[in-house]
Amino acid sequence: MTDILLSVIIPVYNTQKDLTRCIDSVMKDGTVSSATESVTGATFTPGEIEVILVDDGSTDGSGALCDELSLQYPSVHVIHKENGGIASARNAGMARARGRYFAFLDSDDYLKPGSVAMWIGWIRQYGSDLIRFGFCKISETGELLEDRTLPYPPGRYTGAALKELKLDSIYYKHVLDYRTPRILSSCTNLYRSSFLKAHDLKFRSEREILREEYLFVTSCMQAAESVAVCDVSCYCYVQRRGSVTQHYIPDMPERSRRLMREYQTLLPNPEREQAIRMDNFYIDCMYACIVNECRENRSSRKAVHEIRSVLADAQLQEALRRSRNRTSTAKTRVIVFLMRHRMALVMYRLYRLTAGK
Repeated sequence: MTDILLSVIIPVYNTQKDLTRCIDSVMKDGTVSSATESVTGATFTPGEIEVILVDDGSTDGSGALCDELSLQYPSVHVIHKENGGIASARNAGMARARGRYFAFLDSDDYLKPGSVAMWIGWIRQYGSDLIRFGFCKISETGELLEDRTLPYPPGRYTGAALKELKLDSIYYKHVLDYRTPRILSSCTNLYRSSFLKAHDLKFRSEREILREEYLFVTSCMQAAESVAVCDVSCYCYVQRRGSVTQHYIPDMPERSRRLMREYQTLLPNPEREQAIRMDNFYIDCMYACIVNECRENRSSRKAVHEIRSVLADAQLQEALRRSRNRTSTAKTRVIVFLMRHRMALVMYRLYRLTAGK
């Protein structure tokens, strides 16, 4: 029996129009018809990869398309389940997958040509707990919006060399540091399956906490003993109008607090630098809650009331107090000042005036 090197796990929910492109980007990567030589010189065959499609209760015909694709490609396997969200779909895929490494791909995104070949080469070359790479952000019309890789030299990191990567997986050293590239998507890593199983690493439901991908990747990074960094952007993330990041998110503050409690469980006795990063991360989370209220087209009275509630958070105020010397730009200094002094109305009006820019 052929040893499966790579399982690509793809949750599917009502993405019928994009699914074929997604699967073709994996299965037509030069790996289907013959053995292929990767950029690192490794060879592999079609039997060494598998795709797990997890139909998460689709209602648009995506489930039937999954079955059709499994007939077209013998390496594609399908799970049909009741709708439970993307985290539950990924967990179901991991339970079924047999590969030495796992990758995650969203069904409305796709891979650059040659990505699977590179992945197989990296698996053979590094054998690390995690193998990290970059992504491209693409518009719906195919325009390249961003090309991002990790700000570290490529190579295998262990021991003391891995410490900075672990810190950055929590957050950066400055508050609201949006200028430094940060990649915490679960889709921009390869995961050694035995490592995930040994540490019982799974996804928490996005219906319970926000940024569940951050928690998963950060948990993996904290447990890892070796991480490989590759300065290539393989993953194509399609930026769509009206995406979830542009919609109002209900119960965002409480779901953010739950996320922070998970981080505190993950790092119950943080070292000084870890504690700083956790403070910065919580400020970022709660500022996102404020932006969520400012962006919503509701009455200013209601929005300001909700912002005041966010700013009254005692843990947030303590984190802000400790962060006074960790702002890197004039804009972040202004934001932190307004948050510390609980100036909800000013924050609302300033955001609406500048459209969040």
